[in-house]
Amino acid sequence: MPKVVGGFELKGVNAAFTTPFKEDESIDEEALRADIRYLVEAGVHGLVSCSTPGEMVLMSDDERKRTIQITVEESKGVPVIAECGATRTKDAIELAKFSEDVGAAAAMVITPWFFPQHPRGLRMHYETIADAIGIPVIIYNLPKYTGVKLDSSLVDVLAFHPNICALKDTSGDLTYFQELIEKAGDRINFVCGADELVYPALAVGASGCITAIAACVPQMVIDLYNSFLKKDFERCRKVQLDIIRLKNEFRKMPYLYGQKLCQSEMGRPSGQTRMPLGPITGVERILLRKGMKKSGLI
Repeated sequence: MPKVVGGFELKGVNAAFTTPFKEDESIDEEALRADIRYLVEAGVHGLVSCSTPGEMVLMSDDERKRTIQITVEESKGVPVIAECGATRTKDAIELAKFSEDVGAAAAMVITPWFFPQHPRGLRMHYETIADAIGIPVIIYNLPKYTGVKLDSSLVDVLAFHPNICALKDTSGDLTYFQELIEKAGDRINFVCGADELVYPALAVGASGCITAIAACVPQMVIDLYNSFLKKDFERCRKVQLDIIRLKNEFRKMPYLYGQKLCQSEMGRPSGQTRMPLGPITGVERILLRKGMKKSGLI
């Protein structure tokens, strides 16, 4: 049975949304609130604040706290998952405690980055955070960016902790993902973090997804998820291919700029990315618009 902790169960379509920044790189709070309301109205099952697409490593802790607080204020009862990862365990705990205090449903914690990580230290890191807060912890595995790929044996051990409820995997390795589910899927939920693998991940046992594309085109990902529940696998295949085509358009320009521009073109002002990400050229803008038209988004 999937693990429910404190009334929270990680499943369905969870939108890891972008943080809109103004020209001076300050947070555009009005645009942020509007985008959260859009996602709530679109019917997402969870709101993921300050995750990778939110540019959390380019934000101060105070900015992350403010963004998490705004997300809770605009959530209208949709569970808020706050990304609380940090290179230092103490800092992750501080962010997680704040998130709990303002009403987040769960704390997602990416593996620490920069220094090489030993399984013993990682176990202590996650267990210490989980012991320190009352809301459940979601482990976030993103080896491409952190340089840390969680060993399946370590995940198996962490899955026994009463306050660890799930793991988000963005490794892009479906065989590895399936191995994790086979080891610990009876104790915690597993969700897909790779936009291109949502349908295959559901097919091997994922309870849902936490993805950037779910924040960009939420209706599309909800359609895929609902089609899977209805066992309409041909529809799943078609929507997944559409998602892949859209992501391929985003990859033609600097990271995150494609998604932010796509959202802005659809009437959701998403601002710019913070340096050193971006900027993009006029030619890249034209190419993305062509790709969006081809995908039927504009």
